[in-house]
Amino acid sequence: MSSLLMPGSMENPAVITQLKQALEGDVAALGEVIDTILSEPEGFVQELRKAALDERQRRSKSDSSQPPTESESLPPRISEHETRLLQKINEGLPEATWSKYHALRQKFDDRTLTTEEHQDLIALTNEIETAHAKRLAFVWELAKLRGKSLEGMMEELGIAAPGVK
Repeated sequence: MSSLLMPGSMENPAVITQLKQALEGDVAALGEVIDTILSEPEGFVQELRKAALDERQRRSKSDSSQPPTESESLPPRISEHETRLLQKINEGLPEATWSKYHALRQKFDDRTLTTEEHQDLIALTNEIETAHAKRLAFVWELAKLRGKSLEGMMEELGIAAPGVK
């Protein structure tokens, strides 16, 4: 388990470092940040606000200008509803489901699938498609809340449309 996910991780400056790396395109760091947000959303927001204020004050000292007030320097707060939507969007199917699906898909590709396994593969495919449809509904709801298009929201969240195999 990452140190970012340990109790008290919000007091750890590594969270902010991970966020900065994620914003620079580090996919692993982005995963850590998402895990942290989902496990401690309120703590993460508080830590992010504190870091933003500290950074602006540091910059203002080097610029010799007045430090911003706290309200000027804080990032926007997301609502509990948006937080719940983001949690639902990021929920995944259990690893066992994916493992079974991939194993059956490989047997299908190898043409060694039994009739019973084929029925299991169909059921798993339906389960996965249903989960994706629910996830997309949550993305759409979040997009409406934020006044964005579905495509824009998907792009912002880094969600790509699945390819056809």
